[in-house]
Amino acid sequence: MKSYAEAIATRPDLLTKGDLFLTLETFDFSRDINGNTINKYRAALVSGDEQSVLNWYAAANELEILKSPYRREQSHNDGASAALYRLGLLGYELEYITTQYGPGKRRAYRIFYRVKNAK
Repeated sequence: MKSYAEAIATRPDLLTKGDLFLTLETFDFSRDINGNTINKYRAALVSGDEQSVLNWYAAANELEILKSPYRREQSHNDGASAALYRLGLLGYELEYITTQYGPGKRRAYRIFYRVKNAK
């Protein structure tokens, strides 16, 4: 897990290549016998313009900042809310853009945010 200041110190070139976005990838498994959801998530910072980020052209410049601590994390919420809670603790101010759903049962999500405290 990297805070906003640590991420920018690691890769200062992210601020010079356009706007800064956060992509959140989550996969929600089913529920366990106790009714808790089991999920996995990953968040990365990506720089560029909005259209290239949404079409994944700018994914080569991404910096992974958050990953679920377990192979399958057990929680009472879905993976996106667990990741957003941790990102809020790390100091990220985010503005929602859109959500892309994976094929099949719609348990895989890619959620795009604009980082508001980037400039």
